Amino acid sequence: MSGPPKYQPVPTGDGITEDDERYPETAPSYPPTSRHIFTMGDGGPSNVIYTFVPRYPLKGEPQDALGVLGRDKHNTVLIVQRGFPTLAEYPPERIEFLAPVEVDSNGRVVDDRWGTVMEEAWSRFDRDPPSRLRVQVVDLPGDAEDREVFLRTEQEARDWKEAQAFLTFVAFAITLVAVVTLIIWYNGGFETSGKSQPTS
Repeated sequence: MSGPPKYQPVPTGDGITEDDERYPETAPSYPPTSRHIFTMGDGGPSNVIYTFVPRYPLKGEPQDALGVLGRDKHNTVLIVQRGFPTLAEYPPERIEFLAPVEVDSNGRVVDDRWGTVMEEAWSRFDRDPPSRLRVQVVDLPGDAEDREVFLRTEQEARDWKEAQAFLTFVAFAITLVAVVTLIIWYNGGFETSGKSQPTS
């Protein structure tokens, strides 16, 4: 597994300007500078909750991280690659972002519905930034079909385990009833045989 991406520091001073060609827009720095992130009206960064959802063939549980919103998709990819090291193994074009289709009054995503963030949308995030974004790796050809088979197999395995547990419970209950019945019958038969017969 490769390590997290390396970042080139941006020097400050009278001899360096924001549009210095030696430090192009595509060269990320850490921490992110104002060139790479959206800022709110008060000059502060626009915060967003990123949710990374690994999908088969990736393994792992969903992870959340609070970060800043990049000025465009490229810079946002660099931000989430720092927050989720697994994503550093993938090129930027394999990473996609999704925004909630609808949220309720508590900020929860309704029906877990997410829509892909298209390139044109990034330029408007300075006016209406999202509060959360879902991050995932774009499928390669065949990944969706393999994932469907994997999920179906997992569901069948869970169903079989539940059926086994139910059958085990039924077998135990039947055995318990049979044993109790046998004990009662045996004790009743023994007491009957022990009684003296009446004399004529």
